[in-house]
Amino acid sequence: MAEMHRQGTLAEPPSINNILAIVPSRQAVGEFRRTAADFNDYRAYLDLQENVPVKYLIADDGNKKGIKYKVIIVAGYHIILKCIVEYLLDATKVLQGTGTASAATVLRVLARYDDPDLAGQCTDNAGDCWTMAEHLAKKFVCYIAVGCVLHIMQLIVITACIHAYGDDYGFGV
Repeated sequence: MAEMHRQGTLAEPPSINNILAIVPSRQAVGEFRRTAADFNDYRAYLDLQENVPVKYLIADDGNKKGIKYKVIIVAGYHIILKCIVEYLLDATKVLQGTGTASAATVLRVLARYDDPDLAGQCTDNAGDCWTMAEHLAKKFVCYIAVGCVLHIMQLIVITACIHAYGDDYGFGV
């Protein structure tokens, strides 16, 4: 066992009680994480309000074990940094797989950021994304929806590969 030295004298290893006294509880760790998330949200909120005059929604869905998640990113040109910035606002569950539910999820997340004005969105071309765009266009003036060219190309390549080689890996489109 390794010897511990304290002020030049040999000391006993710390007891489990001493270790537990300095280790934060699960509740304290949870509170630290919530505080850090709140602080991060606040920094993003300030930056989006003050330095990114035109904001666009970038959203995509992911499925994990049958649960649909919506990744919500707001991007725009930062007038101080002189570059495009992205803020990951949330990756949250969408309780129903419809465009109406997606729009409600996006609006709920945006409410945490004091409803920043959105100029439009870039998402995949799924029907629920276009339905989401229709709902968001009712809230935001001059809202423009664009389908992501890279996503379309990915779907074309995957579909071609499935037709040419089969779907042994379960890529189904």
